[in-house]
Amino acid sequence: MNKAVLFLAALGASTALCAPVPAEKTEKRDTIPIARVPDVPPPSRETLDASIRKAADFLLKEQNRDGSWETIRAPRV
Repeated sequence: MNKAVLFLAALGASTALCAPVPAEKTEKRDTIPIARVPDVPPPSRETLDASIRKAADFLLKEQNRDGSWETIRAPRV
């Protein structure tokens, strides 16, 4: 009889220790706040065309005659 009472007491204690604990109502701390992007109107078609033209002119100016691009070589040590 003593073993049965001791067993039931141990079982009750272990059940109480394993019971789920309710989570606190707090914000998640593993998230990163993201800044709000201001409303900016899209660029006009003319502005886009001018930007693309300027970028293409730059690339054509920097490209070598054989179609390659300049490579920077480090000095040998």
